[in-house]
Amino acid sequence: MNALAPVPNSSGTAPPVLPLPAGTVDCHHHIFDPRFPKPGKPFRAIATAQDYKALKARLGISRSVIVAPASYGTDNACLRNALAQFGDDARGVAIVAPDADLRALDAQGVRGARFYLEKGTPVAPDTLAAFARSAADIGWHVEIMPSRGDALVAAEPLLASLSCPVVIDHLGYTPQPEGIAHPAFGTLKRLMDGGAYVKLSGLYFTSRSGFPDYADTDALATALVAHRPDRVLWGTDWPHSGEAVKPDDAKLLDQTARWAPDAKTRRALLADNPTALYWGH
Repeated sequence: MNALAPVPNSSGTAPPVLPLPAGTVDCHHHIFDPRFPKPGKPFRAIATAQDYKALKARLGISRSVIVAPASYGTDNACLRNALAQFGDDARGVAIVAPDADLRALDAQGVRGARFYLEKGTPVAPDTLAAFARSAADIGWHVEIMPSRGDALVAAEPLLASLSCPVVIDHLGYTPQPEGIAHPAFGTLKRLMDGGAYVKLSGLYFTSRSGFPDYADTDALATALVAHRPDRVLWGTDWPHSGEAVKPDDAKLLDQTARWAPDAKTRRALLADNPTALYWGH
């Protein structure tokens, strides 16, 4: 492997070893652009669209999904600006105000809205159910940030009842070392059987083994891929703003070969599933 120029907020300088399917998508990253300040909230990372373009080039991926972080609240100016810079190579997931113009956001590339079960301002069940009905009308999904595996378990009946597709962040925050022995694993499988997607991302949130490869998450990720290869997504979670030691994003991508050893399943995880979800309308 040849060394490349360093990318901000990512360790390592080599490209992935894994041959990637055409149309590979990073389904979860953020943009923190200092041109769009967060009043009273200092940036934990500077991560511009240009920085991410350098990471895309290093990884050799085609497209990405920009997810609005909690720190911007319902101000999606940074997200909209980044989507304009990437054009059709990107889609967005916003955090929306109750009076947001969803169709205007849709025209700019947004395809879903993110809600928190516990962090920040937890979404009320009635609010989530009402939004899901609006989302279904325009082909959007809701993205759920559980923050704890137990919170996901408690929310299972609500999530299973929603009238639009559901995407669950970061392995559902299923804790380690319990992993597949934790009730969240059963919740994830049942929700996937009902049509939900699970993002295999943010490994460090629950890993106990930690950097460099968060290997204790492998059994859970592998089991989820094996259960429903048509309902899994992969993402970097770049710029890893809460991590003192930044992961090597190329190695995160290579790790998917352990979860999905055959090329057909990797194509579903890395390209086919996200293309259908984010570029399907």
